[in-house]
Amino acid sequence: MPVRASHDALIFLHVPKTAGSTLYQVFGRQFRRSQIFVPRGGGGLGKTAYLRHVVVGDMEPIVQHGLDRNRREVERLRALSPESATRIRVLLGHFWFGIHEALPGTATYVTMLRDPVDRVLSLYQHRRTRHGLRSTIEEYLAEDRDVQMRNGQVRRFVGSASELFHVDVTDEMLATALGNLDRHFPVVGLTERFDESLVLMARRFGWPVRRLRYFPVNVGSGRPRRESLSAEALALIEERNRHDLELYRHAAERFERQVAAEDPESFARDLAELRRWNRWYRRFGPPIAALGRKVRTATRPARRVAGRAIRGGRSRAGAGERSAR
Repeated sequence: MPVRASHDALIFLHVPKTAGSTLYQVFGRQFRRSQIFVPRGGGGLGKTAYLRHVVVGDMEPIVQHGLDRNRREVERLRALSPESATRIRVLLGHFWFGIHEALPGTATYVTMLRDPVDRVLSLYQHRRTRHGLRSTIEEYLAEDRDVQMRNGQVRRFVGSASELFHVDVTDEMLATALGNLDRHFPVVGLTERFDESLVLMARRFGWPVRRLRYFPVNVGSGRPRRESLSAEALALIEERNRHDLELYRHAAERFERQVAAEDPESFARDLAELRRWNRWYRRFGPPIAALGRKVRTATRPARRVAGRAIRGGRSRAGAGERSAR
């Protein structure tokens, strides 16, 4: 069912490694499929070039292909027909702030932020398990090729990927990011407070609590723990992400104020209801989903035959009408 809100479109600005993939399930229950816009899979040559750069240090593909996936999605949006563009109610993806300018009407953003040190460690492990990185965390920090590990959260809320790739984040950029968060993001969730973040979003946008249930997805394992880092490595991560640390502190303080402003009794009741739904969903959801897949697979031949019969009947009916005329 459509979201009940006063804005035309909702943009989930997904910062990598903040549990955003899990949140996609929740958005998918609030909107019809035809109302959802997501980036095309794979990321294209720009993503491939960037991963080659961070893993083996090859800069040439980036120079050749660029990085700005956001610009490609803006072009897709602007190429839509007016009917298709106005049908969009939610955009989900690794966007950068500013994509709302390609939409007709107004838009509201939501996002999730994560403790910057934990996010860097999670991203490092993601590079190892998904992208073939072989370096230790100390070696990877010394190589310093991955811009996502240097204030990667602040960068998302300032502007274009290509414009920010070769520059260091400044105090002025942090101020811009903070201003954008406060003006355009009524809810900034925290990965460490995921369930409470969902309840805040549900209250802001009028979502039923039962539709907030989820499975954790794309969760990495085996990442280094903060406690296992050397003092030098931890200090280096904190220094390279000092603007992210300030952004996160600001968002966490605002989050606490928003939760405190809610009625404590009803907020606790909604939170408890969400967790009850999740306990049920995680117990019975997988076998129900597996049964549905088996049923769809088993009945696919029969549905194909029925579909051909229906289409054939329509064709014969149409031919009969034409001959009668």
